[in-house]
Amino acid sequence: MAGSFLTVVAREGGRLVGAGRALSDGGLYAWIHDVVVVRDQRRRGIALRICAMMVDALKERGIPYIGLFAAKGAAPLYERVGFTRRPDDAPGMQLYLAPEFEEG
Repeated sequence: MAGSFLTVVAREGGRLVGAGRALSDGGLYAWIHDVVVVRDQRRRGIALRICAMMVDALKERGIPYIGLFAAKGAAPLYERVGFTRRPDDAPGMQLYLAPEFEEG
């Protein structure tokens, strides 16, 4: 996780059960690169909490745009924290945190 702009970890009883990281230019853009939860802890809302914490932290730091590429089947998780799917000719997902930065 060294070199990441932001990292969030989830622990249960001292055990690392999940983590997320984002890269950013520190001004306009951030990309969520990883959100992982250990197999035996999935379906408990850990990934959702990690994502929400990352979005909140990036918003607090003034980053107006967050992008990501969701793993197959994971898009609904990110939609729950506000991401929208990009058009088929521009894959990935996006979240505008500053309305004046939004495209179109």
